[in-house]
Amino acid sequence: MQRSVFILEGDPIQQLWLTRTLRRSGYDCLGAARTARDALLHFPRNHPGPDLLLIGHCRDCDYGLSATITLFRLLHPSTKIILLASMPSMLRAGERVLRKPFSPRQLRGILAETSKVLKTLEV
Repeated sequence: MQRSVFILEGDPIQQLWLTRTLRRSGYDCLGAARTARDALLHFPRNHPGPDLLLIGHCRDCDYGLSATITLFRLLHPSTKIILLASMPSMLRAGERVLRKPFSPRQLRGILAETSKVLKTLEV
């Protein structure tokens, strides 16, 4: 089953790289947003959320990363979240984290691990 992914990343070059890497790896990339507000608006309450949400650096996440994660989980509890952390302040207990810089292979590895978790939850 092809997993859907949405990217929350403020850097357009990182967005493009992530999108291409994900599509080449067989994921259904539903799009990308530069701000948490745009990501939340992309998936309203009555819309099914993505299987995976990748959160990198975004302009309004620095002060509201916890709020962004909390709101997304309230709206879409089945969506798994992976933080693409470049700063120690982004590291959070209980979150899947991929430290920047990372390779496509490392990205595919954490996505595969998270997809296995999703598969076991579907059974």
